[in-house]
Amino acid sequence: TNTRGDRRSTTEPPERPADDPAELSTQSSAPGVLKIFGDEICAGANYKSVLATPRSSAQELVKEALERYSLNKNAAHSYVLCDVIGRLEGGGGIGELGWRTECLRALGDNEKPLLLQELWKPREGHARRFELRRRAEVEEFNAKEKDTITADINAQARKLQRNRAKGTLTLPRSSNSSFCRSLSETSLNQVGPSLGDEHSLYQSAHLLLLQGYNQQDCLVYLLNREQHTVGQETPSARPNICLFAPDILPLHCRLRRVPAPRRHANINNKGEEPGESQRSCVAVEPVLHATVLVNFSRCERSTTLRHGDLLSFGAHYIFLYKDPTGAKPLPAQTLARLRSLGQLYDAGDRAAQVSSVPAIRRGQKRRLQLEFDPTHEDQLLNRIVSLIEPGGDDHKLTPAYLLCLCIQHSASTFPPGSFGKLLLKIVRRIQTIAWEKTKDLAQKQAHQDPSTLSLLSISDLIPDLQTIFFWMSNSIEILYFIQQRAPAYTHSIETLQGSKESLLSATISANEEAMTILEEVIMYTFQQCVYYITKALYVVLPGLLDCNPFPVDSSEPCWKGGVGFPEPVRRVLQVFQNGQELLQGYQVHPEIQAQMFAYLFFFSNVSLFNQLMDKGRAEHTHTQGCVQLCACLRMVMEWASRSGLGHLADKFFTKLNSTVSILATPPQQLTQMSWRALSSEHSALKPVQLHRILTQYQLTAEIGPVPTWQPSSEDEAYIYRTGECIFVEQDFVEQPRQTLTRKRTPTLPVCTRTPMEPTRPTGPTFRSETKA
Repeated sequence: TNTRGDRRSTTEPPERPADDPAELSTQSSAPGVLKIFGDEICAGANYKSVLATPRSSAQELVKEALERYSLNKNAAHSYVLCDVIGRLEGGGGIGELGWRTECLRALGDNEKPLLLQELWKPREGHARRFELRRRAEVEEFNAKEKDTITADINAQARKLQRNRAKGTLTLPRSSNSSFCRSLSETSLNQVGPSLGDEHSLYQSAHLLLLQGYNQQDCLVYLLNREQHTVGQETPSARPNICLFAPDILPLHCRLRRVPAPRRHANINNKGEEPGESQRSCVAVEPVLHATVLVNFSRCERSTTLRHGDLLSFGAHYIFLYKDPTGAKPLPAQTLARLRSLGQLYDAGDRAAQVSSVPAIRRGQKRRLQLEFDPTHEDQLLNRIVSLIEPGGDDHKLTPAYLLCLCIQHSASTFPPGSFGKLLLKIVRRIQTIAWEKTKDLAQKQAHQDPSTLSLLSISDLIPDLQTIFFWMSNSIEILYFIQQRAPAYTHSIETLQGSKESLLSATISANEEAMTILEEVIMYTFQQCVYYITKALYVVLPGLLDCNPFPVDSSEPCWKGGVGFPEPVRRVLQVFQNGQELLQGYQVHPEIQAQMFAYLFFFSNVSLFNQLMDKGRAEHTHTQGCVQLCACLRMVMEWASRSGLGHLADKFFTKLNSTVSILATPPQQLTQMSWRALSSEHSALKPVQLHRILTQYQLTAEIGPVPTWQPSSEDEAYIYRTGECIFVEQDFVEQPRQTLTRKRTPTLPVCTRTPMEPTRPTGPTFRSETKA
């Protein structure tokens, strides 16, 4: 029979496709409309219709549905959209109460319901609908539900997957057709499953093989013991982790479980997390003459491994250290290293197809080179200066090392004089970066509310100071490289035939200008670091004058074995500690480190001395207050001595120590000393300062004039000639100097180290003695 469609006019619209009975939330007659059922949140309401597209996320549809149900859409985080599979029973109508749920899954906030509906259909006889439910009820439902059908299947699948990752023991060790298990893993089968989760890859630290030597190598080594030995198997000994490369020693290194280190444990014992003292980590301890690298940096002493570190043994083995106990993803630095490693392998494979490179003999050093085309020079420089994040855990001198390789390649390969232009381009790029970073920090501090200056902490400044220290340290290295190599490069131009005077003059001028720019960068960044650290000291130093370091109970003082430091002392030491960590962490030259701490100690001495001599601080010039201050200074001096800065602290705190020592002396003892004896014992104090201290002591102690304290005629003439304003002077003539002395000693080998180990200066590296 003819249907109505055969008889209708051609101008009528075509019929819409029939609705899918398995999809209860959508209808072909109403595209773009999604029905969201809400029986669980609103009694008597069957469903509400919302507008939806294939790009609509579950979170967006939840907000729209809440609005349609007259609920607050701001509470969307308390609701979840569920993909529900079930059957229609009874009459089969949507509006009838014949729906029986068989499976429910909560959609993620970013899942696309319509796209999910299109790609995944319910099996025959079942239907789907989307329901809006309370998140707490869904989580409670999932917690109560137990999988009794697929639990064993999933457990067996996970076990099979782990066994495939670890290898098999069914074949003998001499077979080359499969991987074998590590001794750490085979011990698990001998002991049995009763050992617990600490023997699981998901609960214990382990090494994952990235590059091996042959097919006998294991894929995974579980670090489940207090100590593991790594080496090559011999007839008399077998290490826990057997490696087979010829450059592996019988005992190559040890992997030992050690307590997790805690930062600032010696000065800050507050805020420990519960159970933090029980945490442990793994440390690698190489033996003598063994090649061990951590993140491609030579490891010569015990080094604590962190999750994501790359551990290399010899010239063949590379492992990824993973510690899943912290449940953290791999750090960004690790992912970057893995990408670089993959690119290196790809490049090596391509090079091997072109030419055969002879193998490097054992113990032979390689001269590293960075080759590039002049047309890619700017692109390469941009990549190098942005390669390392100052706050990351990569080698801090990597930019300087790579830039020096660029200069070396330009001088040896490109036309004469090209390296001078490249040198200027590099130092100007560094100067621009340093200027911008210090300007950003200055603007950030300029917008700070003056009323909040007392709340300034060194921890607030560290993220910005890291970048300044980073480029100061790299500038020092590049300056030293230029001092060592530039004479040889310019000499090669002199040996060329023909007239090269103009080229030689331009190259020498470029070298001098580059060194001048780098000196300016070093001086400026140094001064900025000193300024901001002393700004933090300015906030915390006054607390020492009001600090009582003596315990109120019968416990021992901290300098006699007691625990912790008084809060004012701890805050001062925290600034010094963070400053030292920045200098050492960014590998600033030791001489520059000493100069910076000379400034910090000088500022602390002057600040405390002036506040102590101020008329408004007369309450601190009596015996008890100065005894307390003397004890606080003793803690600071002991910290400096333990940190290797004792000689600087003794030099720059002499004036303050002498002042506190005089004011802490009892009147009966001090009045027995003459002016000459006091001047000789406290020679760091000028006559005008000593006279001021004694005068203040007389007023506060109420002891009246002391004839023996009368200055000598020469000192008295100096006192009255200098005037009262000298009493609280800052002694700028005694402040430390930042000296930059250029010395050319071209005998230092350059670019003969392993990657990420730039050459280090061995002495003064700067030119011209300059006062900061």
